[in-house]
Amino acid sequence: MLQHLNLTWNSFIGTIPSNLSYCKELRSLALEFNSLVGKIPDQLSSLSKMNYLGLASNNLTGGIPSWIGNFSSLRGLSLAINNLQGPIPQDIGRLSNLQIFQIYGNQLNGPIPVSLSNASKLGVIELSQNKLTGSVPTSLGLLQGLYRINFEINSLGRNRSGDLRFLDFLVNCTSLQVLSFEDNFLGGEVPKAIGNLSTRLEIFGLGYNMIVGSFPTGLENLVNLTSLSLDNNNFRGSIPDSLACYIVIRNSRKRDLSVRFSRERQSEPTLSDDPILAAKITYQDIFKSTDGFSEDNLTSIALKGSIGYIPPEYGSGANVSTLGDVYSFGIMLLELFTGRRPTDEIFKDGLNIQQYVKTTLPGHVKEIADPSLLLAYEEHNRNEDNASDLEEKAILQDDESISKLNESAVIEECLVSILKIGLLCSSSLPRDRMPISIALDRIHSIKKLFLQSKRRKNSIDRSYGTIS
Repeated sequence: MLQHLNLTWNSFIGTIPSNLSYCKELRSLALEFNSLVGKIPDQLSSLSKMNYLGLASNNLTGGIPSWIGNFSSLRGLSLAINNLQGPIPQDIGRLSNLQIFQIYGNQLNGPIPVSLSNASKLGVIELSQNKLTGSVPTSLGLLQGLYRINFEINSLGRNRSGDLRFLDFLVNCTSLQVLSFEDNFLGGEVPKAIGNLSTRLEIFGLGYNMIVGSFPTGLENLVNLTSLSLDNNNFRGSIPDSLACYIVIRNSRKRDLSVRFSRERQSEPTLSDDPILAAKITYQDIFKSTDGFSEDNLTSIALKGSIGYIPPEYGSGANVSTLGDVYSFGIMLLELFTGRRPTDEIFKDGLNIQQYVKTTLPGHVKEIADPSLLLAYEEHNRNEDNASDLEEKAILQDDESISKLNESAVIEECLVSILKIGLLCSSSLPRDRMPISIALDRIHSIKKLFLQSKRRKNSIDRSYGTIS
């Protein structure tokens, strides 16, 4: 009997088949990153042995069905990046084995159910980018295994004193590493208890709220903090000298503390924010890179394009078309992520860049990926404590579908997916090429997945508020 079904990262359309309910032994159902529509079928309620349900990154509508609360063995629930509406069911609190709860990037409203604290094994709660209102339940402090809480970009709080009272209770969550409530309506002063938060805390975000008072005290106790954002609030007074000392201490341990307390809203980063990408290309650079504008490096008028990027049909006299542009776009993607140009010397004797990529996917993707893409990322994280990944792997070690939530697997999935798009766009036959609109949508989804993973590990990026 079928126990595990993984159909992620495909182009499936339509609704979720209701006859999946006949698979009575199904333990994990992973349908992430497709184009599925409609509601979550009620027939799935009969799959009582389910321990992982992953429906993220589709176009599902309707609400979160309350019958999910009957899945007593469920350990991972990912419904993120859909168009789900309505409240979070109180029944989620009945999931006594639930460890990962991800519903970010929807249109859910109403309060955070107090019953959530009854799911005593929760380690990850990610509810960001919704329309949640009301206060943050103080009962979350009962979840002592929590290590990631992300409720940012909602409408939590009432701009009143006491909105941040929940922080007094989170001191009981001694494994907490990520805590973000940015971009809500939280008011009042930051309680002194923040100095007693978990010493494992790495990311702490309270920016874009309505918090008042002086600079919070006790931050110096958070010895592993790498990202602190307090920007766009109503803090007053001076920045304490202890903050500078704290930064010196952190830098001496070869970590980077990014503290934001600006009063102006930041614009979304562009390529020009990167000093490497922002470098100007001069006439001399172009002259040198094209070997003095030699014929081998110039666009061929007769062939209507650059060598290596020209679609096959142009060679037989076909007119320039948008599908030809899609082909060139696909080749460009393959070049960007492999570091190999279609004209490289290794591509001979019938081997081209498409075959080079196709024969290595998916299991050996890191062998063909451009090392420079990973070098800076690995360098940044070289000294980072990987306890989060280790803990997550320990929690999820019995379920392959859930284990793919860890950072390394997400990066590998992104590389595989982007290269698959390149292959589909650069198909030999024009009719087989992926429409550019679909390609761009999928690239956008891949980007959001990568940024979400990066943000959870390293820092909370305020520009990452466009998950839809």
